[in-house]
Amino acid sequence: MPCQTTDSALITERGLDQTHRDGIIPLHDLRKGTVPAAPGILRALKERGHTVVTVSQLLAPPSPSPGWSTGPEAPRRRSDPLSLSPAGT
Repeated sequence: MPCQTTDSALITERGLDQTHRDGIIPLHDLRKGTVPAAPGILRALKERGHTVVTVSQLLAPPSPSPGWSTGPEAPRRRSDPLSLSPAGT
C-alpha cells in the first residue's frame, strides 16, 4: 500500500480497502499517521472475522497433521493415495 500521506483516517481506509485473505498490510512507523491508524485497522479486521498474525506466522510452512499431504498441492483426504496416514495404520 504505497502511501505518501500522514492522514490516519486515509491510511486506515486504504489499508482496509486492500485487505484480502492471506494479505499483508505494510504499515511503517516512520510515517506520522501510521501508528495512530494501526489500532483502528486491527480492530476493524478482527470485527470482519480476520485473524491477525505476524508475517513470520503467515509465511511459515503448515504443520503436517495425520490424514493430510505435505506437498504443494491442495490438502488431500486420508483416502487419497498420496496422503499421510496416522501412525500404525
